[in-house]
Amino acid sequence: GTPITDLKSDDFQVSDSGRPQHIAFFHHEVARTRAVPQVPLEFSNRAGVSIAPTTAILFDLLNSSMQDRNFTAREIVKALQRVEVPDHVYVYLLDKGGKLLAVRGVPPAGELAAASSPWVPEFAGVLDAAVAKATQVRQQDLRLTSGYVLTTFSALGALSAQLMVLPGPRNIVWLTHGVPITLRGENHEFTDFAPKVRAFTAELARANVAVTPVKTVLGEEAEERTTMDLFAELTGGRAYMSNEVEAAIVQATQNGRAAYRIGY
Repeated sequence: GTPITDLKSDDFQVSDSGRPQHIAFFHHEVARTRAVPQVPLEFSNRAGVSIAPTTAILFDLLNSSMQDRNFTAREIVKALQRVEVPDHVYVYLLDKGGKLLAVRGVPPAGELAAASSPWVPEFAGVLDAAVAKATQVRQQDLRLTSGYVLTTFSALGALSAQLMVLPGPRNIVWLTHGVPITLRGENHEFTDFAPKVRAFTAELARANVAVTPVKTVLGEEAEERTTMDLFAELTGGRAYMSNEVEAAIVQATQNGRAAYRIGY
C-alpha cells in the first residue's frame, strides 16, 4: 500500500507501435505538491499543475441483494471520512434496470476548475436517499435474463467514458456481488464472457482506467471471482473478495499519491 518513490528512468522501457523509444525526461510526482518545473525544450499540454488521481465508486445494485445494501452504504460513508482529499472522488449507482445514476457525478468540463465545496459530511443522507429512490421505482429486473452481464459491462464502460474529461490516473471501485465468467442462458446456450472481458479491459487499460472490484458478499462463487480477478489483473487494479469496502476505497484513493511522468 506504500508508493515506490525511488524508481529511475533506467527501470522503464517505452515502446510506441512496437518500436523502442528513448526516454527524454523522467519525473517523480507527488499529488498535492507543486509540479516539477519543465526544463528548457520540454513542453507539455498540461498547465504545470500536479495531476490528482480520480476515484469513481460504482455501487452495483443490479448485482447485489437487499440484505447487504445498507451495510455497503455505511461502508462507503465511513471510507469517505478517511479520504484525505475527497474532491476527486465520485459516486454512482447501477440500478436494477441497468441504468447508471450519478449520486456525486463528474462535473461538466467547464466546471472542472471550480473549487469543490465540502460534501462528505452530508453525504450519508444523500446516498441513502439515492439508494431508496433507485430501489422504489418499479423496474424490469435484468437479473431475470442473461443480458445483465453485458449490461453490467456497458455500465462500467459508460462510467469510464464520463471519467475521460479528467486528467491523470482513474480508478473505478466496483462494489458488487459480481457477474459470472460463463453462463447458461434461457435456451440452455452456454456463453463464455472471457473474450469480452479481455477486449473490454484492454480498452480500459489504454484509457488509464483501473478497476478495483470488491465482492460485497462472502462466498466462494468461482465464476464471479474469475471475472473480478480478470478485471483487476488486466487493468492494474486489485480485487477484494471479503467485503472490504472501506479498505478498498481508501487504498484506491491513496494509490495515486505518487506517480511518474515519462516523456519520449
